[in-house]
Amino acid sequence: MVCGYTFHNCSSFNMSTSLLMSVRTDRTGSDAGKLIQNKIMGLYIMGGLCVFGIVGNCLSVLVLQRDKERREALFLLQCLAVIDGMYLLTALFRYPLKHLIDLPTYEYIQLGAFPLLKSFQTICIWTMVLVTIDRFIYVCHPLRAQVILTRRSKRLWAIAIIVAGFVYNLPRFFDSCISRFALSCTDIDIVGMIFRPQFQGKAYSIIYRQVLYVLLLYVAPQTIICYMNFSLIRAIRRSRKRHVDCSQPQEARHDNNATVVLVIIVIAFIVCEAPEPVIHTITSVEYAYHIEILTIDSISLYTISDLLMLVNSSINFLIYIIFGRRFRGILKELFKSIILSATSAFSRNKAKKNARHPYPKAHLVQTDAEADSSYFITHGPSALRERFNRGFYDYHIASYIRPYPSS
Repeated sequence: MVCGYTFHNCSSFNMSTSLLMSVRTDRTGSDAGKLIQNKIMGLYIMGGLCVFGIVGNCLSVLVLQRDKERREALFLLQCLAVIDGMYLLTALFRYPLKHLIDLPTYEYIQLGAFPLLKSFQTICIWTMVLVTIDRFIYVCHPLRAQVILTRRSKRLWAIAIIVAGFVYNLPRFFDSCISRFALSCTDIDIVGMIFRPQFQGKAYSIIYRQVLYVLLLYVAPQTIICYMNFSLIRAIRRSRKRHVDCSQPQEARHDNNATVVLVIIVIAFIVCEAPEPVIHTITSVEYAYHIEILTIDSISLYTISDLLMLVNSSINFLIYIIFGRRFRGILKELFKSIILSATSAFSRNKAKKNARHPYPKAHLVQTDAEADSSYFITHGPSALRERFNRGFYDYHIASYIRPYPSS
């Protein structure tokens, strides 16, 4: 985990370490305005977006599970919400955390947080591909859907994507370590992640971190998604033209609405994910050939790209609410049941509290008439009637029953 302590002169400092130095000097406060800007972006905007997305994805899973009629058809969307939530949860340790703890501790956490974040990002992208394929087969090839899209096959594909995502990103868990740098021309002491010597070769850098990363995470999945999304849009248009002069069955309306929601989710996915491969490719070319293509700071570009990926994992809940009629109805029922449960629980707690501290009970207090009770018992009912007739016993409930004293 620790690579050691190295000493550099400024002329031999390469681009990657210079980039690291720019980040560290911002953190030390050399540029107060940029430091505040980075803190607002990382801590408040990105952190708030992560929290909102986690809550939204949890609600999405609950609502999709309560849809009993279409629960199996919505299984992959539930998987997508869970993976998005895990991505956002890991992102909390990547973006807001660096403004809350000291630098060495943060860098040690990144040894696990960054590879985990990339793993969940890979799984998110290919889960979106699986969701799009599922809807494409259901809409464009409905006769094959019952054979291909079985309950077992969906679960197997979801598990395969999760396993493949972690296997692909497995080298990232071992390719970095923590090192301290000292610059001869300054008194700056830098702590940061660097690649281990075994992973500094061109094969690993070009093939794995550049070519495979762009192909497997962007080119291949977005090509598949774009093609199938266009096919779904054409299918929606054909369906609307077919039912323009006649009333559409309720089931068909639900299917069309679900397809529209998925198309919007896919469009948001493409928009949010598109800048990342472009920025990654340009910065890689700049690093490899020591040229400057973009005049904008690459750190700012990566921040915007990271923000868009967080938006992509957080926005699905809003899309469900705005465009999903069935989702809105189930969400209202969920909130009603939560409110009723909370109200009934409050009532039960109040009743239990009252049972522990009941209202004051009445009790018998001895009076003059009670002192003569032995006379009644001894002489029997006839003597009792005689005393009534004589007026010796005034039967007053107020004289018999008195409340507890207040003190």
